[in-house]
Amino acid sequence: MARPLNSRVTRQREQLAQTLLRLCQVVDLFAEATGTPATLSSRQRLALAILAASGPLRLTQLAQRLGVSLPTAAQTVATLEQQGFVCRERDPHDRRAVLVAITPEGEAALDANDRRSAVIQQAVIALTDEELDELTRGLTLLLTALLQRLAGLTTTPQPAKTTSPQRRRHISAA
Repeated sequence: MARPLNSRVTRQREQLAQTLLRLCQVVDLFAEATGTPATLSSRQRLALAILAASGPLRLTQLAQRLGVSLPTAAQTVATLEQQGFVCRERDPHDRRAVLVAITPEGEAALDANDRRSAVIQQAVIALTDEELDELTRGLTLLLTALLQRLAGLTTTPQPAKTTSPQRRRHISAA
């Protein structure tokens, strides 16, 4: 029989939640590295959540809240804009400035993500201690294996530097 939520929040469950979050992040990275990105990356989900909570923001404000550089935030917004999840609009207080706002489609995508998260949380709560131990060990092994594979995909050898024909002529003339 499942115990109430407040008595089930233990250090191990917190560790499992952190492992699951990290696993999702690694799956996103793995998908990007193999050229098959997920519908929403962790950063895109976070950007949508920030915009839903705060309302429209300037790109610089969104970058600060995401904890990323301005170019990274711009790339995130461009992808979300292509998917129809955000739009750019003029700042009514400064017509030179542009605000990024979440669209109804972005709200729907965020809601769908929240529903998936709630399902996972309820499933974790329903686990017995033995099941929780087993799942934690298994997910830790899975995360380690994915990180190792991701490291292999992202550490490709750099091509040897070649000298341009013009530079070769200059070197041979010297």
